[in-house]
Amino acid sequence: MTFEGVLAIVLIIGAILLFHESGHFLSAKLCRMRVDEFGMGLPLKAPIVAFKRGQTSYSLNWIPFGAFVRIAGMDPEEQQVENGFHTRPLWQRALVLSAGSAMNVVLATLLFLLAGVFFGELVGSSTTIRTVIPGRPADKAGLKRGDRIVSVNDRWTSTSVAGVRPGSAAAQAGLRPDDRITEVADREVYDFQAMVRRLGKTSTGRILVTVLRRDPDEQRLTEHRFFLSPLRDASAILSAAPHSSVPVSVDQLGVTFEPLRWENVAAIIHNAPRGRTLSVTVVRDGTQITKRMVPEMHVERLPDRDTGELEMEQIGLIGVAPAQVYRKLPPLRAIWSGVEMTLFTVQAVAEELTRVILGESRPEVISIVKIAVVIQDSTHLGWYLVLQLGGLISFAIGFLNILPLPPFDGWRLVYIGYEGVIGRTPDRKKEALINFVGFVVIMCAFVVLVLKDVAELVANRAVR
Repeated sequence: MTFEGVLAIVLIIGAILLFHESGHFLSAKLCRMRVDEFGMGLPLKAPIVAFKRGQTSYSLNWIPFGAFVRIAGMDPEEQQVENGFHTRPLWQRALVLSAGSAMNVVLATLLFLLAGVFFGELVGSSTTIRTVIPGRPADKAGLKRGDRIVSVNDRWTSTSVAGVRPGSAAAQAGLRPDDRITEVADREVYDFQAMVRRLGKTSTGRILVTVLRRDPDEQRLTEHRFFLSPLRDASAILSAAPHSSVPVSVDQLGVTFEPLRWENVAAIIHNAPRGRTLSVTVVRDGTQITKRMVPEMHVERLPDRDTGELEMEQIGLIGVAPAQVYRKLPPLRAIWSGVEMTLFTVQAVAEELTRVILGESRPEVISIVKIAVVIQDSTHLGWYLVLQLGGLISFAIGFLNILPLPPFDGWRLVYIGYEGVIGRTPDRKKEALINFVGFVVIMCAFVVLVLKDVAELVANRAVR
């Protein structure tokens, strides 16, 4: 684990917990509840700094993760504490409980906004190497930061469309520049050679082609399908294709394809046969250099292309991460991008929740261990993705905490609603018992998830 990775984990997880507890703290103060203690970081023996102002003790603690707050009377058994939680009106108690999740949404928006202001809009990944992970195949073979990958296993051309000739067969079918062909006749294709061979396999009829397209009004790639006529003499097309990083035209289709792009580089490496040597050609200081290496196998949970269900698969990795390409945004547009990304996240969560309720999808739950690993891995790609990932995690934590399940704040909100309906104070001992049972269940699930994710990490080391 790198220093940059550790820093990202501490900052993101720490900020998420700090903002959450700050929401409870600030709303309690606003409602004039007695707050006994507010601490930044988690206590380990004596705090680094501690002082008291009014009725509240403040502390800065050694473990740099998040914060904690102790509101008087918050425990269900503490009902008669002066200015305590249970002595305040129902709306004030509901405000304090929901403020933690609300602050997680505020933090998510802030992180999305910072990504837009400092970096702009992510356009895509280049084939220039940003990170070479120490000890991995690429590092052992001698690849370096700044190398530009131009070929993998003598594959120089991508499946991404650089241009479409007006009136051509491809234009009539509906292909556009920037489309990336991913399947031909329901078979995945990772590079230009495989795509041309598949298009030339049939001599009659039309061939179904699947492309990924980033629509102007969409935040994500969408699949589109078209029918193309088969290619005549595919072998001649392949033999005529130059072995250099230049666009390649296929006159029969009326399409020009871009030089190798990162999406194709990653697909070729991921699908490399186990134990097979790859030749990777890079440009370094204007000179082409070819390095040979055997990819490590890595276990990933990936969606099945037919069912969408997550399944364990092995993919090849060589231990490099690409430099990202950004487009600067005007100041106001950059600020709005934070709000826009938050709204998009709300929509995506609502859609996924609907699919889960309808039984069309199963939720993927990961532990704090996997979250830390994902944050660490995102640093290889740059801090734009760290900020975006932090925003998504913060939103997810806020959403999880507002669910009506004990011992989350959402369950306490349900209990407050129940108190409002019956018009009297419910049995606090029952509330405490339900919260305790819920806590035990959550902790058991936490342990199971940690063991599952640790086992996956161990499996990754075993298959290399």
